[in-house]
Amino acid sequence: MQFFIDGNQIDVESFCKVLALDISAIKSVQQTPEIQLYWESGQVYYQDEKRQKIEISIHSQLEYHKRYFHKNSIYEQPLFKALGLKKGKAKPSVLDCTAGMLGDSLLIYSVLGKIDFCERNPLIALLIQLSLKQNPLEHFNFHPSACLEVDLTKFDTLFYDPMYEQKNIKSAPKKEMLFFREHIGEDIDRQETIQNLLNTNKRVVVKRSSKAPAFLKPDISFGKKSTVYDVHLAKS
Repeated sequence: MQFFIDGNQIDVESFCKVLALDISAIKSVQQTPEIQLYWESGQVYYQDEKRQKIEISIHSQLEYHKRYFHKNSIYEQPLFKALGLKKGKAKPSVLDCTAGMLGDSLLIYSVLGKIDFCERNPLIALLIQLSLKQNPLEHFNFHPSACLEVDLTKFDTLFYDPMYEQKNIKSAPKKEMLFFREHIGEDIDRQETIQNLLNTNKRVVVKRSSKAPAFLKPDISFGKKSTVYDVHLAKS
């Protein structure tokens, strides 16, 4: 991996020193020669051999959600129904077990005002850490680890969106998804992870494509068009 600050290439030790970053966050990914990491004023992103820019646009995503929910009820959204959000009730505490590029984490945060989220892949975890250095948010808590390494008892709802093998070869995935598939791959332990999440006896929400079967039979599901949220309720 090559490192750049404001257009100037520097070595990894200098990169970490300038950004006050623990070099342990980079050790496991610095031997990825086809990727460049850029830190610029107001921007941090990866660029691969295809010259594609991969970045997390935190504030633009939050602004989009703010505009959307200004006109649309949060209580009618399949995701928030699945998470257990109800009028007149306390907002659930949620752990996003698979943060990825923070798409769902930011969506949930825009409504609940707080969220914890995990990402076990060091390549994506580093991008998240640096993005949050440039755009810090209150009550937006990142755990650079697998979700099963976090204290799951602290949360009402566990949200899990596993990466699976691309089946529909006719549709072109977004560049971020291509990046994930090329450099990270599918979550081959997803079935085991779901079972471990269910063993916590928490409300577990599993996100999947509407064209894919449920990993395990849910208690209830929300969503129909392209995305389905399978809900496994806590047992009383």
